[in-house]
Amino acid sequence: MYFKTLLLVVGLAMAGTTIKGQSDYDVRIKELADEMAQQIKASGLKNIGVLGFFTDAGEEGRLGQLLAEDFSVHLTKPDYGYSLYNRDYIEALIEENKLGTVQGLVERETITELGKLKGLEGFVVGTYSHIGDVVRVRIKLLDAKTALQIGATMQNLEFDDNLKQYLGLNYGKSENNSNRGFNGPLSSNEQYNNPEKVADGCKEYKFGDICFYNSTGEALDLRFIENFNPYGRGRPRQATDKDGKNISIYYEIYTLTLQPGETQCIYAVGVGPGEYQINRKDQLRIVGQSALRTGQILIEQCKSKTFTIK
Repeated sequence: MYFKTLLLVVGLAMAGTTIKGQSDYDVRIKELADEMAQQIKASGLKNIGVLGFFTDAGEEGRLGQLLAEDFSVHLTKPDYGYSLYNRDYIEALIEENKLGTVQGLVERETITELGKLKGLEGFVVGTYSHIGDVVRVRIKLLDAKTALQIGATMQNLEFDDNLKQYLGLNYGKSENNSNRGFNGPLSSNEQYNNPEKVADGCKEYKFGDICFYNSTGEALDLRFIENFNPYGRGRPRQATDKDGKNISIYYEIYTLTLQPGETQCIYAVGVGPGEYQINRKDQLRIVGQSALRTGQILIEQCKSKTFTIK
């Protein structure tokens, strides 16, 4: 927990962000944790595992990682009579017992398999959705033996500009030019934007930015899979280095919902080819549903691009 929290702090510093005082986000995430702590205490469960925070489509993303880390810090209350096992511990159990992934367990609702290990009695799992200018967070307390929901709480979170920049979040229509200067004239599927707007560190950590503009007349869901994550966050996949050794490369999967005429940007994306899938709103999450459009976009070091969806 300490190591991952330290990485988060370092990551914020790299992104050039400073979070001062108690923002609305800080206050509300603590309120969520305090409410859940009371419910855990009342339930009598002693050993609790934090599974994480996921989108409705079962993806974690950078926001899910931030929510899990901050929520776990506030949920740690030694005088409440329960022990908290963090995501690192849960993932180690899953790997050791070949149970797949945390996301897979949540999606298949087979968390009872985890409950049989190491005496875990309950699990906390959250979901989040972008609704207008806020993120709605829902947190459930599940009994490990039955997978029944025995507690829940919910809040709407607002983010200040520093957190939005770190998370790569943008709200509003493209005409407001709020995407850090990236919304220039759009005359083709791809165009370069102002390179001075790309964050410092892009050379050292090898990243660029990508924006998507929805020029159609309908709301679209977009999934973007980066080539690798410059800060070593996200999901692991196996690869081979130049010496032929097996290594793990981490990457993020981003999900965006674009209203007609809206632009959203993803910042600090690892260089190389990234894959995108586009479909009508709420269609990407349907198993077996083919995407309307798929393809690749080359992320270039210290450059920003806008991709127009036509």
